[in-house]
Amino acid sequence: MKNVKKFIQLIASLCICTSVSAQTKTPAFPEAQGFGAFTKGGRGGEVFIVTTTEDYGVNEPVIKGSFREAVEAAIPRMVVFEVSGIIELKRPLKIEHPYITIAGQTAPGDGICLKDYSFSVTADESIVRYLRVRLGDVHRLESDAIDIGSVVDNSGQLSDAPNSNVIVDHCSAGWATDEIFTIGTERGTVQWSIISECLYRSYHPKGAHSMGSVIRGSYGGVSILHNIYVHNNSRNPKLGSGEVSPGAVFDVRNNVFYNWGSTPGYSNSDEHVRINLVGNYYKSGPSTKMSRSTIAFHVGGILNSIHVADNYHSNNLEAAKDNWRLIRSADGKINKRNTPFPYPPMEKKTGKQIYEAVLNGAGAVLPARDPVDQRIINEIRTGKGAIINSQKDVGGWPVYNSTKAPVDKDRDGMADKWERTHGLKSTDPSDHKNDADKDGYTNLEEYVNGTNPNAATTSLQDYAEYKAALDEIEVLNVQGYIEAKAFEAARLKALQNVPEPKVEVSFSKLPDAKVKKLTVLLNDLVKIEMILVEAGTFMMGSPESEPGRFTDETQHEVTISKPYYLAVTELTTAQFGEVMESDENKGSKPAKASWFDAVKYTEVLSLHSGYKFRLPTEAEWEYACRAGTTTPNFT
Repeated sequence: MKNVKKFIQLIASLCICTSVSAQTKTPAFPEAQGFGAFTKGGRGGEVFIVTTTEDYGVNEPVIKGSFREAVEAAIPRMVVFEVSGIIELKRPLKIEHPYITIAGQTAPGDGICLKDYSFSVTADESIVRYLRVRLGDVHRLESDAIDIGSVVDNSGQLSDAPNSNVIVDHCSAGWATDEIFTIGTERGTVQWSIISECLYRSYHPKGAHSMGSVIRGSYGGVSILHNIYVHNNSRNPKLGSGEVSPGAVFDVRNNVFYNWGSTPGYSNSDEHVRINLVGNYYKSGPSTKMSRSTIAFHVGGILNSIHVADNYHSNNLEAAKDNWRLIRSADGKINKRNTPFPYPPMEKKTGKQIYEAVLNGAGAVLPARDPVDQRIINEIRTGKGAIINSQKDVGGWPVYNSTKAPVDKDRDGMADKWERTHGLKSTDPSDHKNDADKDGYTNLEEYVNGTNPNAATTSLQDYAEYKAALDEIEVLNVQGYIEAKAFEAARLKALQNVPEPKVEVSFSKLPDAKVKKLTVLLNDLVKIEMILVEAGTFMMGSPESEPGRFTDETQHEVTISKPYYLAVTELTTAQFGEVMESDENKGSKPAKASWFDAVKYTEVLSLHSGYKFRLPTEAEWEYACRAGTTTPNFT
């Protein structure tokens, strides 16, 4: 009971600090909605005008007027553009300092597109609007297109670093090699964006991938509103939280999902996850597996709770009468919630009602919708398109033309003509921070938002209703934390009652780069023959001329950077029993073991041998085959 009281006190103190010190009562922009709606961004900060599409590396001098200079600045800032085009990033680009607004809609011509490296947001109070991030496979990295609340190093690897008050609006992201979006924030919104075409057979070390979004949160809430998920194999989206936490509320509402492959959305097992799945539109496509063509979401475990309503599935019309027909779980048990979890209120619309509006309005539609998004929208309408392996499959990056930017002599981010039209001084470089109509938005915000600086702006999201939703979530957090702790305690107790398997592992020769073959003995009874596979580069996949192959197996170059020993051995009940102390009949038949059993099997071997055993990646397996390696029971 003492621990519970401490947790309640902690929540109370956090609520007070948040409401007093950080939370603004003016939305990020008039159309901002959801848990990230009241992000302050760079309001009142300095103006950074992007005048070049050039980028610079770690040891290169800062390029004045570059997008990187603006993003990496350590002061509150408003970022506007006087140029359009592709920005070829030389390394990952990170928002590490808070209070920033990126107004991609101000770019002249066709707008801005980032490529080659990931774009991440690790700072609080960040607004990102009308930006394209299409990663591509040029550098052969395992990487996301956009990461919110994650740290991306120069090799493209991620580590969690949850932030708060972030909103991404009208962005187009695609052609990543891991996920399109990784989101880990305590108060955030992704709205009116297109999450498309994550690459399938590309450079992910696990082989075929293509994932839409991983969205995680231990507290607060994340809103996924009016987006399009299209041509991603799985994780559309994947929802999860910390192992022992109340879990965030995930409000997945009024989105369009098209042509997932193996799985639409799902949630993690053994984690506290609270989901509203409301008013979405689902449409299977040419790449959708038949067995997954009528569902919308797969719920993980007993701590996953879900509310569903008003979803429409074009391949499961009966679900319109009973939305629970769209939900699946591994054991058939679903923790159903008849009322929604707390969320910032918005106009109620069904999946069928929002379809056209989302198709017409999602993505970086300002200053202009590009040919990639135009093609994708057309494929959704016509039921065509496919999950792709490379941006080359669909023509790659288009040309983005730039036109002459409006004259802005005082360099305050606002066009001189617009200032004169609205009674502002086009010769005053400081008036961008003023708020002529006292509605909470600065003059520069009125300019980038397309609103009148002399007439108070009406916003979609009401602060009182937003705050009430957060307060309700804090109350739920207390019970959620108790449930999560109880579940974790039960899990640990169950593990304590299971004896750790004991096995004696010995080697005919110690693993060494000079040893080409070795035998692993388990309890002096079971033999596993292993062959050394040297590091190298090979063409993964199949050439077009090879008969009987699918188009998603097209060849691409993959490098195996380290040598490894490989064995192909049939996991018999005898072998499984020796290692796992199974009670099954120890005959020669294959063991009835799941993938997770096989993983545990390798972990036990690692524990008792002092060497790392694991299952091979798809690339390691195919490389060994194509290198001509022969091992026992190779099939």
